[in-house]
Amino acid sequence: MEYYDIINFEFNNLEFNNPKNYGFSKVFTLGKDIFEYKVQTRKPKIPAILTSTDPEILRRNMRYFQILHLPTFEANVALISAAAKKGKIFEIPLSSFLFHAGYQKSRMISRIRRFVKFCNSYKADFIFTSRASSITEIRTPREIGTIGTIFDISEDQAKDSLSKLGRILRRINIRDNTKG
Repeated sequence: MEYYDIINFEFNNLEFNNPKNYGFSKVFTLGKDIFEYKVQTRKPKIPAILTSTDPEILRRNMRYFQILHLPTFEANVALISAAAKKGKIFEIPLSSFLFHAGYQKSRMISRIRRFVKFCNSYKADFIFTSRASSITEIRTPREIGTIGTIFDISEDQAKDSLSKLGRILRRINIRDNTKG
């Protein structure tokens, strides 16, 4: 199976010149290969992620974006069911909770667990990404599979989410030119 990740730094350095060393077929850099928008736009560069803490903004604007990111992980039924019907994917960056501590970390894990449960109930797709800011924050597919069990899903389902990014890019006919 091919695995993909989204990172938040340039990986052209010597430490990370081959994503296969980390178990990924391709790694996409935010802002270079995949574009994130935090405001509404009708003509985003493709592929695009819309990030908002307001589920209504995501729901109203999902037709222009392939990937949706709700940082609060609010289990909003209207948003999740609409995304499922339109074939949109939710991004769940592991950096959302991995680098927090104590109560904040446990609260975020609880929110993501509930969000994933709703996504599964309404058949909405989601992907886990590292959104790593440095080489030390990257997690391998095996690690992500293990982390997925925290959210009451199987390791296989967590690892399968890593292949969905490749599927969505093929579906919109994007040719990626990343290393790998």
